[in-house]
This record gives sequence, C-alpha cells and structure tokens, in this order.
Amino acid sequence: MGYFTSITDQAFRVGAGGETLFYLGGPWSRPLVIADNEQRVLTYTKHLWIQRGLYTMLILGQPFLFMAFPTVTGNVLGFVAYVAAVMLVYWGIQRIAFRHELRNCRRLRQRPPLRDFYERMGERHSEDGISWRLTGCIVLVICGLGLAMSPTKAAPGIGIICSLFFGACGVAWWFALRSKRAKLQEANKASQPNPLPLPSRISQE
Repeated sequence: MGYFTSITDQAFRVGAGGETLFYLGGPWSRPLVIADNEQRVLTYTKHLWIQRGLYTMLILGQPFLFMAFPTVTGNVLGFVAYVAAVMLVYWGIQRIAFRHELRNCRRLRQRPPLRDFYERMGERHSEDGISWRLTGCIVLVICGLGLAMSPTKAAPGIGIICSLFFGACGVAWWFALRSKRAKLQEANKASQPNPLPLPSRISQE
C-alpha cells in the first residue's frame, strides 16, 4: 500500500448495510453515502490526487515559504494563521472537486461513533503498519517538544502545538492498534480447538 493511498483510504468506510461511506470532513463529520461502485472509483481517484497535490506542495513548498516569510515560524499567531489559510484553501478545493457528491449523495442522519471509525481503521492496516505509524507520531511529539525547548528562532508555542497535534494522532493510532490486537486474540482463540474433556475416574471397588 502506497503512502498517498494509505492516507486516502482513511476517508472511506463500509457502512452497516454494505454501502460505501465517504468522510469528506474527517471522522467528526457525517459521511456521504456513495451510490455505486462507479461513483466510488471516481470519488476515490479525485480524493487521491488531492492528497498527492496537497502533501507534495506542503513537503516541497513549506521550506521556501518559511524562508520567505519568517514571521510564520517566528510567532505563534503567524503559524496559526498559516495553518488556518492552508485548511481554508483545502476546504475550498474539496468543495469544488466534490461538488457532484455534495449535491447528489445523501449524508447519514447521524455520525457514526469515533470508536467505530478507528476500529475500522485498525482493520484496514496490518499490525506492523499501525505500529510504525504510532512510532512516527511519538517521534514527532518528541521533535515538537525539542523545538519548544531549543534556542531556535521558532516560537516555543509552535513546538507545543505540533506536539499536541501529533499526540492526538498517536492516541488514535494507539486505539486502532489495541483494537486490532484484541480482535486478533479473539480470532486466535476461536480458531483453537476446544480441549477434550478428561475421562471420569472410575472408582475401584
């Protein structure tokens, strides 16, 4: 599974009735119900290319942006404004790219519980894959704390914000990992044959 494919997969789930659910606004939103497989393939492809474009621009463009506008990392307000601008642009691109889905697909009346969302997330990934993602979040939390305490030009509050964000991501992956291991243990117990009953001891007269 590729990096961008893994990110894209997080937005799609299978509902209780077997229908495809598309979480356009993340796990806190009411998902859209995709009508058929043809629409699912089209929606998935659009979402995949949006993720590729977004993360490529962030990875390649952010260093030049931070050098051109040092106020982005020089104070917390500038960093928060930058994050808000990126989220606003991303929201606008989504509304344009998925205007067909927003117009023609119905939403679930009630958002599924977050517990169900992250349990399904655990089912879609291997145990090793979840462990690596959890480890990555822990490393990024440590890096954020190091940024907050190091004598750099970046505002210490930015490191704290990053640590809180990746800490929340780490909690989500930890829950997915715990759920994955619990289901694996249940499956292993179910696959083991039941022990034969011991023969009753016959008393000797």
